[in-house]
Amino acid sequence: MSEYSHNPLISADSANQGNRLNGLTTRQDCTLMALLESPSIAAAARKAEVGESTLRQWLREDEDFQAMLRLIRHETLSHVTTRLQQEAEKALDRASKMLAANKRIEPGRASLIRTMPAAPQPWRIRRNN
Repeated sequence: MSEYSHNPLISADSANQGNRLNGLTTRQDCTLMALLESPSIAAAARKAEVGESTLRQWLREDEDFQAMLRLIRHETLSHVTTRLQQEAEKALDRASKMLAANKRIEPGRASLIRTMPAAPQPWRIRRNN
């Protein structure tokens, strides 16, 4: 049984019916999650316990499935981009504080700081003598 087949938000009566709000069956919802987490279509089909040919047919012909996959991919990319921006801002802030405190910076960190946009200069590099 698929690890995605026990979604508590979906009643047993609607488990394989296509009359849900997003127009997809539970199997299709499970397969969408497997697609996001798997390196290939074949791996996603195995993970979701659907036939690979069925999955390829959904990808090729089912407009609701295609639309939901696009939406989920867009939302995932948006979330990841936001997180990367937040973490980059934190890293730049830490680097700026180190430079402002006039602390010596190890060569590896200095190389990283040089690649950051708007990195304050000059920086002091600790030499291994």
